[in-house]
Amino acid sequence: MADMGNEGSYGNQHRDLRPTEIQRSDKEVKKTKDAIKSFLNPFSSEVQNELIVLSSGAAAPKHIAADVLEADQKGIDARDQFVESRLKPGKNFFTPVKRMNLKTLEDTSKVAKTTAVKNQIIKYKEQGTIAFKLLIKTQNDGLQLNMRELMSYPLTTVPFSIATADDYLAKTDKAKAFHYLVKDQPDADIPPLSETLTVYDGNAYFHNMMDIPGTFAEISSKLFDSIAPSGSGDIIFSTDQYKPGSIKSLERKRRGCGEKLIIGSGATKRPTDWKLFLTNDDNKVQFIRLLLKLWSSDDYAVKLQGRKIILVCEDSAHLLTSDDGITTKIKELPLLKSSQEETDTRVVLYTQYAANSHYNTVRIKSPDSDIFFILLHFASTMDINILFDTKIQRRSRLINVTSTAADIGQEKCTALLGLHGFTGSDTSSAFRGKGKLVPVKKMLKAPKFVPMLAKLGDNWTVSEDLIDDLEAFTCAMYGDNTTAGKVDALRLNRINKLCTKQGKSIPVNVDMSSLPPCRKSLTQHIRRVNFQVAVWKRASIAHPMIPSAVQGHGWLMTDNGLQPLWYEGESQPENLQDLCEEKNEASYSDSDSSAGSDESDDSTGNDSDTNTDDQ
Repeated sequence: MADMGNEGSYGNQHRDLRPTEIQRSDKEVKKTKDAIKSFLNPFSSEVQNELIVLSSGAAAPKHIAADVLEADQKGIDARDQFVESRLKPGKNFFTPVKRMNLKTLEDTSKVAKTTAVKNQIIKYKEQGTIAFKLLIKTQNDGLQLNMRELMSYPLTTVPFSIATADDYLAKTDKAKAFHYLVKDQPDADIPPLSETLTVYDGNAYFHNMMDIPGTFAEISSKLFDSIAPSGSGDIIFSTDQYKPGSIKSLERKRRGCGEKLIIGSGATKRPTDWKLFLTNDDNKVQFIRLLLKLWSSDDYAVKLQGRKIILVCEDSAHLLTSDDGITTKIKELPLLKSSQEETDTRVVLYTQYAANSHYNTVRIKSPDSDIFFILLHFASTMDINILFDTKIQRRSRLINVTSTAADIGQEKCTALLGLHGFTGSDTSSAFRGKGKLVPVKKMLKAPKFVPMLAKLGDNWTVSEDLIDDLEAFTCAMYGDNTTAGKVDALRLNRINKLCTKQGKSIPVNVDMSSLPPCRKSLTQHIRRVNFQVAVWKRASIAHPMIPSAVQGHGWLMTDNGLQPLWYEGESQPENLQDLCEEKNEASYSDSDSSAGSDESDDSTGNDSDTNTDDQ
């Protein structure tokens, strides 16, 4: 045993104790830990009193949640009713039993409609394996349909490589790229307060508040004291706007929505669940308006004496000051009036304001990595020192954005902004299994991808040439060097390898999330990304002219609000649609022949979802 543990006697040493094996094992353990940390945690949802779908972290619809949560009691009630109506004398035992048709979380999967050859509109919920099983049937029936054609279609109601089964955008830890870029950066020195304008991401601050007091007046006072203690310098407290038809609305819907409460005055008692209260947009608007009313009152004059506090409420910014500590002055600042929706983009206007007001430094405090990449893009155009104050794994970091941007270079900074949108943000999908690190490293190692990513958002429309270039980058993200940058060809290659591995001409078990999206789906993803990056690139404009997201930008308006347009056209070839129709008719026939059926399911197949992120 002593010889086995002796590093000097390498020949007798157990393999697992060799330095190379230890390093390899440590590396694999670290990769596993990083992958687990990057997964979405549905148990951290801000909505604590609703049923959460594990695959997306979204709250299940109320009618489905009711069936799932009350299934046991409904079964007991049905049993009691059966005993009462069938087992007592004089009752007909053989009367058909009515089917309960309770919904499950499987019913959260998106249902698509398609028109078959007979012009019958059919609905189906589909998983990838069904398309391949139907392909086998087409071959058995002598129909002409090959795998190459099949791979040019999405095949599923949503593209699982960039979407969840319940119609949400696939998510990743969007801060990973930021962490990677600044991991070797030293923390900046804290600048003098008299020369610094500090900007707070107000909405993030609301969510991070702890030990919430009993009334809204007390909450407002605690909030003011926490961001603006005595001697803390000049401050902008920025909050978001909530516009109908916003592309951010889908992400807010995924996070859940609490009930609207009425905040009559500062004496109104706080809600029992603060996090749930903040999921309702109307609640936040009321709270921000109350903050302005209370902070601009004379009660805050003593706290405002000799300093400047700017509170942003909806589209306006209000300067709060006091000369004597008795009376509070309030003044609207036209230079900061803006239609920009979020603090993410407004920080550029705040930075310009700080430079024009002769501050030497602007310090932005936020946990949102979107702000870092936006500032990185604009830093070289700003005549002021920009600091980004955030936390990385509970460790406070103060990053000098100005010097970081100078080290990286302007073109790469702009490309990183485009890449940040392309690989997943609040309004764009992540690629399952790719996360943030793989694409960033790929771009930094291959300079040819920098100019194409830098073009994202220059115009509101995306050219076919740019789509072709981004398609090639997508193939590179998936480690492909053989298909001339065509995602449909890459999908075919992956399926052929799977066929070889399974020893079959058509695979039967296919994880569709492991394949890149087809060209149809990738095109819509690029349009959504381009729209968001275009908004970011216009952050220096107070009132930018932003077109409607549904006008060819990868979104569509439905009865449930703004939803992603995953692809245009059909999800599968016409021959497979006909087979879906046959399967649909068979499901009706089977349902009609079953005892006591009062309702039949017109959907084909089912769906499941898998976790995502950096592998």
